[in-house]
Amino acid sequence: MKRIVEKIPIEIVRYEGVEDAATGRFEGGVEEPSFLDELEVQIADDSAYDAATDALSPTGRVQLHLRGSRRAYFELGRYLVALSRHQTADPDPHDHLEAPRNSAGGTLHLIVHGPRDATRPAS
Repeated sequence: MKRIVEKIPIEIVRYEGVEDAATGRFEGGVEEPSFLDELEVQIADDSAYDAATDALSPTGRVQLHLRGSRRAYFELGRYLVALSRHQTADPDPHDHLEAPRNSAGGTLHLIVHGPRDATRPAS
């Protein structure tokens, strides 16, 4: 297998605003990714082939399937890079993304939390 390394320029957008721990008011974050409506998420029970029964048996795990367009994947990746670089005094930075579709045809409410080490002291 041939390993290919490709460097690509990306532009990330972050916002800074009020950070008031006393009132719990935190503004700012990263720009929501575009083309989320082109992503589809499916959650399914995991199974594995059991030779003894010649059938699939549940493993107790969950499978998460993610399908989408190239541009939706790129924008989601760009969003995650921006999120990884964003620092805030908010003890629980998170975004609510409501555009991805679920496999049943509805909309998924995806809550993305900031990195565990993203919190910095309020200034």
